[in-house]
Amino acid sequence: MACFQGTTVKELEEWLKTYGVNTEQYGTGLSKTVADLLDENQKAESVLHTEDGKALRVVQVLSLHILNRIGQILFEEEQILPDGRSRRRNVPVSEKLIGSEPWRNAVSRAIHEELGTALPLDYNVTVFDDTYRLLTEHSSSLSYPGLTTKYIFHRVNAQVTGLPEGPFSTFEERPGGQLVTRWVWRSLQDIQAEVANGTSTADKAAPDLRGRVMRDQLASWVVAISHSSVPALSSISGGSGRDPPCGHEMQELPSAYSSGAPYRLLASAWLPWSAQRHASLCAPAAPRMLMPLLSSPVHHMPLTD
Repeated sequence: MACFQGTTVKELEEWLKTYGVNTEQYGTGLSKTVADLLDENQKAESVLHTEDGKALRVVQVLSLHILNRIGQILFEEEQILPDGRSRRRNVPVSEKLIGSEPWRNAVSRAIHEELGTALPLDYNVTVFDDTYRLLTEHSSSLSYPGLTTKYIFHRVNAQVTGLPEGPFSTFEERPGGQLVTRWVWRSLQDIQAEVANGTSTADKAAPDLRGRVMRDQLASWVVAISHSSVPALSSISGGSGRDPPCGHEMQELPSAYSSGAPYRLLASAWLPWSAQRHASLCAPAAPRMLMPLLSSPVHHMPLTD
């Protein structure tokens, strides 16, 4: 395993090229620059090394599912970069961990950095520790095309007082101008409808990735509901909100539902639906309502990070 230990953009470009990554498109479209990747690495927000002779980026991420009083999750919908480019996100509040930082230490930082300009001074945060889940996923990222990323994903539910009840924007000063982030509250029904109608922001942002972001968030939303300690969610999930007795955190659905490609869903999640009290994702077959969504592998991490 060869770790990157350089200190300059040129050294990083050469290291990436040596281990199979073409950086010619970096800094165009939705992608970030090699300088951005170097900065991330020097801040200990990621580690770069090799696996099976290929470059691998390792990132630990806090995914904070902030819920409102009716069980909706706060989603980062869009970023307007200082240079005017727009990046569709469709992810809950996310924050990279620094080095070996415990995920709990990143909660306050994530809320302050991501939502600070929309919060009152006396806001309060409640973290539901029993909803914590640790997931590991290899995936691609629109930020660094061609560079496989291993995400170590710390997912937990929380409530934050003082947030606006409707859509809102936050602002952050960046080199070259201001970063504007737009936020929305999303429900499971919203996500299902957008995927079914082909109108998700993922479709609009990148047609070749049709529905991937929304399928990710559907899986995330199922987890958030089924593991939530928020009382209001008990009625949504049809019961106590406790985990079903599944023996494995991750489960592969039969290939009959995936055209030969495994779909990794959280086996401990239960999906609420008006026609049935519960449907377990660890059952031998996928629930009928999920089958139309399973046209490509489900990723648990944001595609733009």
